[in-house]
Amino acid sequence: MWRHWMRELSRHNRLVRYDERCNGLSQRQVVDISFETMVSDLERVVEATGLDRFTLLGLSQSCAVSIAYAIRHPEKVSGMILYGGYVKGWRARGDAGEIATREAVATLMRESWGKPNPMFRQAFCSMFIPGATHEHFAWMDDLMLRTVSPDDAWRLQSAFSVIDVSDLLEKVKVPTLVLH
Repeated sequence: MWRHWMRELSRHNRLVRYDERCNGLSQRQVVDISFETMVSDLERVVEATGLDRFTLLGLSQSCAVSIAYAIRHPEKVSGMILYGGYVKGWRARGDAGEIATREAVATLMRESWGKPNPMFRQAFCSMFIPGATHEHFAWMDDLMLRTVSPDDAWRLQSAFSVIDVSDLLEKVKVPTLVLH
């Protein structure tokens, strides 16, 4: 999904990426998946790279993590690119209809994610790639099965649902490109 971006961004720049907790190559079944811990993880990644100043790219839920990091470390962040993100998770937004729908999706996620029938994962994929082709479904289905366990997928969705960085927005002092 992001390969073409990563290839182009790294063509003339140093690109550092990492998998968030419970995803991809990161450790699974980690106890603490709180927002604060996710921000701390980014702090440790930056520290390990030795970067002095850089542009921060945030995708989806990592946009909120990027915003919090930029506020805490303005001396490090020269700018941000935020794509497909949100400042309030679905529970934090407080819309009863959305909460009911998302809770139903979360239940399906927990019960269906690792099962052989890809129906739920295809529906989930449609939320991210409207108009997805058969190839998109097959690719996303394989990606979801290989990169996150059913329990971790549910736990991460629950953690992301309560994110709220709306009070931090006025504190952002770096040039920021927001794409939706």
